[in-house]
Amino acid sequence: MEFSQIVSAGNGIFSPVIVVDGRVVGTWKRTIRKEAVSIETRLFFTLSEEQHQAVSLAGERYRSFLQPQE
Repeated sequence: MEFSQIVSAGNGIFSPVIVVDGRVVGTWKRTIRKEAVSIETRLFFTLSEEQHQAVSLAGERYRSFLQPQE
């Protein structure tokens, strides 16, 4: 499947993308529930360990923003 078909939902709407070093490497989706926020990723390419850690850290920061600790 073409990655552009995954990223473009049609009518000028784009899925949230993961960008590493200026390159779109995947998409992500958030789910907000009463007790937790989850972030699901769909990678198009294999990332290096450093890149994977950076993407994970960004996801954790976003999750913390949406669901601050009380």
